[in-house]
Order: sequence, then structure tokens, then C-alpha cells
Amino acid sequence: MKATRFGLLIGLVTAAGPAAADDSSSAILAFGLVGAWSVDCSTSMALPCDDVDRCFPRLIFTVPLTGDPIQQVVSPTAVAGQVFNSVVTIKAATRTADNLIKITTTASVALSGPDSSAQQTRGETWETVYSKQGTGLRVWSARELGGSKIGVSDGYRYAPVSDWKPQDGPAARWQRTNEPTPTLAKCAN
Repeated sequence: MKATRFGLLIGLVTAAGPAAADDSSSAILAFGLVGAWSVDCSTSMALPCDDVDRCFPRLIFTVPLTGDPIQQVVSPTAVAGQVFNSVVTIKAATRTADNLIKITTTASVALSGPDSSAQQTRGETWETVYSKQGTGLRVWSARELGGSKIGVSDGYRYAPVSDWKPQDGPAARWQRTNEPTPTLAKCAN
């Protein structure tokens, strides 16, 4: 009897890890999130960015055969051959409505690229909600799980209050901008 209980316990513990990945993977697949998304899919990642307003990043979702799903952001920079690259593991993905999916990520490595007060940093867990808009996709909300950073809320970008300066340390107060998040198209490549 003891051996049976021990075997059952080991079986449940072993199954618990992959089940979470499978549930997240299933939600991502069912939502149609797998693939690359961008405001302009023709932006080359190999060419230097001459005009920041015309260099659009790609948001890429991958569901591997084993392991957790991946979220990657790639974007050209002003330096030829240098690409901003952020890869995070998706720890949870849940459809909250037909047109909404909530994704939780934790950055396990330091991200490379431009500094941003609202950027995910090593060890932070972020919750992002994506909204389907017809065939497009928008970031509906994005925030650090503890609430210390807000990138997007209700489809609008957020920024530190106007009197905040980087030398003040981490921003403690955030304000809504007049800038809605753009609609991303699914890229063929």
C-alpha cells in the first residue's frame, strides 16, 4: 500500500510540470497567437534602422514540442547587424474571453537593448493581455505583476509621471498617454 501511494504521488508530481506547459500551449494555439506579429511585417531585421518611426519590431510566439511556450521580441537598431532581442518563457497563458488571452512571463536573463522605465528586467514577472482585433492583435494591458511598472492599460501606453527622471530611481507613479497601442498584423515570415 505504501509503495502504491508513493508511486501515485511521484506520478502526480511528475505530471504537474508538463500539464501547465500543455495548458498554456493549448491556450496559445487555440487563440491563434503562434507566429510573428508586427505593425509592418516588411521591416528588415538585418538592415540598420535609419528612422526609429519606421523600424517596427516583431513579436514572435513559439510553442515547442516540449517545454514552455516562448515570447520573443526582435527589432533592428541603428547599428548595422545589431538586433534588439528579448526572449522570455511563458509561464502561464489563459484565455479570459474569446478575444482576450492573458500571458505571464518571467525574465530569467538580463534583456539587451535600449533602457526603458517600463521594460521587463531580470527576475520580474509580467502579465500581458492581448486582444484580437479582427485579424489583428493589440496589447490591451502590460504590467509588472506587483504593480511597480505599467506599460499599457486599457489599450493605451503608460509612462512615468512627467516630473520623473531616471536619476530618481524606479518610477513610482504612472500616467496614461494619449497613445493607443497599435494593431499588429500576423506576418507571413
